[in-house]
Amino acid sequence: MLEGLNKETLERLYIKEGKSTNTIAKMFGCASMTVWTRCKKYGIKTRTRAKARDKRTTKIKKSVLKRLYVREGKSSIKIAEIFSCSRNTIRNRCLKYGIKMRERTRTKGVARVLRSSFFDKEQIERLDRLSARTGVFKAAFVREGLDLVLNKYENEQKGRYKKREGG
Repeated sequence: MLEGLNKETLERLYIKEGKSTNTIAKMFGCASMTVWTRCKKYGIKTRTRAKARDKRTTKIKKSVLKRLYVREGKSSIKIAEIFSCSRNTIRNRCLKYGIKMRERTRTKGVARVLRSSFFDKEQIERLDRLSARTGVFKAAFVREGLDLVLNKYENEQKGRYKKREGG
């Protein structure tokens, strides 16, 4: 299998495709040191660890992350799916860029209950965007709104009761 690990193959995989020595080693069933040694033997300039790390690092611009996470209210999991990386990568970039992370919650369950009981999908999406912009969990908005409605209803009921008593 190592006979396939020639200069042309290494140039294609290591230089053009940017694969790591570890990845190439796994493909050929050998040690990464073997790949590195072959690169040196064939005069292929190897990358430093910093350059290799840069190759692996997912490129996410601050403006794009801010738009997706803050303005559009997408979850870190959804953004990670978009960039084919982990949720922790998204979290680390938010910290690096000074983007405040929202409180981790079970929003799917809340959204499902709200949608099935009270709100349609568009209202839930508007609530998600508001929650993302303000950093306040959407249940807090629902609770606040519900308190306003209940207080108004109770006051109306008290007014009707007083009218009946008085007159």
